[in-house]
Amino acid sequence: MSTPAWRQCAGGDPGPAVASEYWGLPIRNAERLDRESANALWRLRTGDGVYVLKRLGQPASLQWLDFQSTATRAADRAGIPVMQTIPSVSGAHTVSTTIGQCQLRRYVEGRSFQSSSSSDVAKATEMLRALHRVPVAGLTLVPCPSANLESWLAADETALPELEKVLTQVVPAGLAGRAVLDYGAALDRAQNQLGAADYRSWPVALTHGEITGSNLVLDADGGLGTVLDWDAVQLRPRVHDLAMAALFLGRKKRGSLNIDPNIARAVLEQATAGNPLTVAETDVLPAVLELYFVPTADRLARYAKTSPQDVKWYVGWSAEGARRSRELLAPILG
Repeated sequence: MSTPAWRQCAGGDPGPAVASEYWGLPIRNAERLDRESANALWRLRTGDGVYVLKRLGQPASLQWLDFQSTATRAADRAGIPVMQTIPSVSGAHTVSTTIGQCQLRRYVEGRSFQSSSSSDVAKATEMLRALHRVPVAGLTLVPCPSANLESWLAADETALPELEKVLTQVVPAGLAGRAVLDYGAALDRAQNQLGAADYRSWPVALTHGEITGSNLVLDADGGLGTVLDWDAVQLRPRVHDLAMAALFLGRKKRGSLNIDPNIARAVLEQATAGNPLTVAETDVLPAVLELYFVPTADRLARYAKTSPQDVKWYVGWSAEGARRSRELLAPILG
């Protein structure tokens, strides 16, 4: 897995042209983020500041985009730093362009989250506590384009064969065969456990959905400058965020699935301070993580289309995550 880096846009790169056409930006310099992701990001420098153009890797409905806007404004009112989308010249906050759905925001300078920093862990977990306390009355549950877990809980018996079919089309046969075994075993374990726990009837909170260190930007004073990537924001049980946080804030380095148990345990304890995890929530954390790692057939097909150079890496990584989720969390949960 390569380290993300901003690189000067090559000639003909469509990002700057989209920003100029739909937002009227007078661009002086344009860079593209080189990383493994279905999303695409461009950093655009203008006379009045720096912006980020984002192409959504997972097409979203207008209803969910409205929910995203409402939910992030609610998070912002709760003191969680969120850079809101900037309307285009037509007034739309998400624009359907020649390269897909795009959003524009102000760019926030800062550094990435460091799991070894107790101060960074404290800032991240403080944010999670605040997010999960945001009032959700008036927010309407809308299917999320990046929601593997919810999709698998509602799936029928055709869903896994459809995923296997896509796998055989986008990665070599050997990798496809290994991945479908890992995905299938994880689905069997997780769906049965979450169904038995009646997970879908649990109280919901406002959840970010993708709590990772790369989505947290710290400022020069160590404060939380902004929380990025709200493409999986949703109303769901808080354990979804907590499972993500235990892994992605507790892992030893970017790209690795190996967790420092002490850090991950601190993340869970601090994120639930004043409202500790129940036994039922603790029991299902591994199952939530398993379903996060299993892509739906549609999502994998879109990933292969938008990031064909990364799909082999993604399948290998996600299959390993599905296979190892329980092993990874075992030292933390006891």
